[in-house]
Amino acid sequence: VSTEAVTAPAQPEEEPPSQPDLGELRVSHVSPDSAQLEWSVPEGTFDSFTLQYKDAQGQPQVLPVAGDLRSVTVPGLSPSRRYKFNLYGVWGRKRLGPVSTEAVTGEVSWAQEMGRGAMGPSWARAASGQMGGKGSFGTELW
Repeated sequence: VSTEAVTAPAQPEEEPPSQPDLGELRVSHVSPDSAQLEWSVPEGTFDSFTLQYKDAQGQPQVLPVAGDLRSVTVPGLSPSRRYKFNLYGVWGRKRLGPVSTEAVTGEVSWAQEMGRGAMGPSWARAASGQMGGKGSFGTELW
């Protein structure tokens, strides 16, 4: 008695997707109370991203970002302050990175404060029959 074994052809093994690559992180816009950051992903895709930084009180902050985005605006920052941002890419159970950048938020200008309803200076020219005229200084609610 003989038996003949037939094996099924081997299924080609699916290669796992290659590990994505997290590119450069840069600041694209800054204001007194926010910073917009952009980054690249030269190869592969991430499930999500995590942006970490410390607030003005030194408390760690974590901002989750969807995997299909390549920019985020960080709100609630303090004026004239240096921030360091660390971006991590999440791929499966792995956290890759970080890539880092720094930004200094802008100063709140006098004009911006005036735009918030504060009292501000206003120059008016007094009527005069002479060429020189007189300048007068007053306040006006903006």
